[in-house]
Amino acid sequence: MTSSATPLPSLPQDAVDQVLVRRDRRLESDRRGEKIAFALAAALHAVAFLTAFAVARFRPEPKPLEFVARTKIAANPVALFRFHQAPDAFERLVPPWEKVAVVANGPLAVGTEVVLRVRFGPLALP
Repeated sequence: MTSSATPLPSLPQDAVDQVLVRRDRRLESDRRGEKIAFALAAALHAVAFLTAFAVARFRPEPKPLEFVARTKIAANPVALFRFHQAPDAFERLVPPWEKVAVVANGPLAVGTEVVLRVRFGPLALP
């Protein structure tokens, strides 16, 4: 079986050139758009990074919680210190309706830790 191929019509060269120029312009425009999109994404990433850095860098350090109470007591300071230095001073200071018990206690000194058991409803929190 013999097939006869129909020859394609030839286009004028100036029409081919116009099509190619349009295609090149479209590709160049697409590349420009991609470059702009990439530059915009890079700028947004830089802004996000710098913002996060600035927030982390200039955020003030949280202050540790500190309880300060002052009371004027008409007593000799030495006697008052001895009262607080006694091993059962905390139990004597806690009101009877508070459900607090001392689990571990140490001498009154800087850095001494005291472990309390606090009742909160039906739960005991160490």
